Amino acid sequence: MRRTAKAWLFGLVLSLSAVAVMGSAQAWADPGALTVTVTNADLAGGAVEVTGRAAVGDQGVAGLGLDLVVNGASMGMAITGADGGFSYSFPAGDTVSFFDIQAVWPGDARYGATSGAFSLTVERCTTALTLALDPADTQPGTNLSVAGSLMCGTTPVPAAMIGLTTSYGQVEAVAATGADGGFVSSVTIPDGGDFPASFSVTASFAGDGVYPAATAQAAGTITAAPVDQSSASEPLPSDPVSAPAPTMAGASGVPDARGAASSGSASIMTGADLALLGVVFAVVAIVAAAVLLILGIISHRHKRLEADERRGFGTDFGKED
Repeated sequence: MRRTAKAWLFGLVLSLSAVAVMGSAQAWADPGALTVTVTNADLAGGAVEVTGRAAVGDQGVAGLGLDLVVNGASMGMAITGADGGFSYSFPAGDTVSFFDIQAVWPGDARYGATSGAFSLTVERCTTALTLALDPADTQPGTNLSVAGSLMCGTTPVPAAMIGLTTSYGQVEAVAATGADGGFVSSVTIPDGGDFPASFSVTASFAGDGVYPAATAQAAGTITAAPVDQSSASEPLPSDPVSAPAPTMAGASGVPDARGAASSGSASIMTGADLALLGVVFAVVAIVAAAVLLILGIISHRHKRLEADERRGFGTDFGKED
C-alpha cells in the first residue's frame, strides 16, 4: 500500500515537472518561431521612413534591438515597442535611387537569428524652377512683384522654400511654393545712389533628399523717374544788354515805308523797358490832363470877366455924371 502511494506520488511529481518544462518551453518559445517583418518604407522630406514588427505568431515581442541594414551598410538599431512594432528613419541622400532594407535580429538564447526585408525605389527627377518679374521695367524705390514655380517634370513640388536675391546682393525674401508648385513674392528696388540700368533677381531652391537644387534668374531694367514739369522753374530773363536807342530814320535820315531805318539792326525792348515806358506815358498823360484842366478853368474865368465887363459897359453908357 505504501509502495503504491509512493509510486503514485512519484508519477504525479514527474507529470508536474513535464508540464512545467512544457510551459517553460512555450514561455521561451521555439528559437525559430520569431518573425521580423519590414512592413513599409517610404520617402518623406528627404529621409526614408521604415516601419516593421517582431512577433511570435500573433504576439508582438517587445525590447528587441534590430539592426537596420540598408544596401549592405548598417544604419543603426531599431528597438521594438510593447506591441513588437518599430520605426526608423535615415537620410535618403541625393544620388541613391534604390534601397534594399533589412531589419536583422542576430539571435539569442530565446530566439534564433532572423530578418525581414523591404525594397524601395525612388524616382529621381530634374527640378525646373521658373521666375518672372512684373513689370520688368521699373523705377528706383519701387516694390517689384516676382512669381514663379518649382516642378519635378510635370509634378508640382509643394512646400518648397524659395530664396529671392537681387543683383544688389541682399536676400530680399523667402517664398514657399503652394500645392501647384507656384509662389508669389516681391523685392524692393533701392532708391538713391547710382545703380546700373539693368538688374536681375535670382530664385534659389536648396534641394532636399527627394528633389535636387535648382536656380532661376530673371532680368529687369531700371528707368529714370519722370520729371515733374509743373514744379520745373521757369528760366530767369537775362539782363538787358545796353544798346543805342533805335533810330527811325534810314541811312539818309528819312524814314522808310516801315518807319524803320533801311539799314542797321533794330534793338529789342525788354519787358522792363516796356514797363518803364508805360509809366512815363502815364505820367505825361496825367500832367497833360492837369494842364488842360487848369487851362479850362482859366479860360472859363476869362470868359466870365469879359461877360461882366460887357454888361457893365452897356449899363453906364448914356448916363450923365
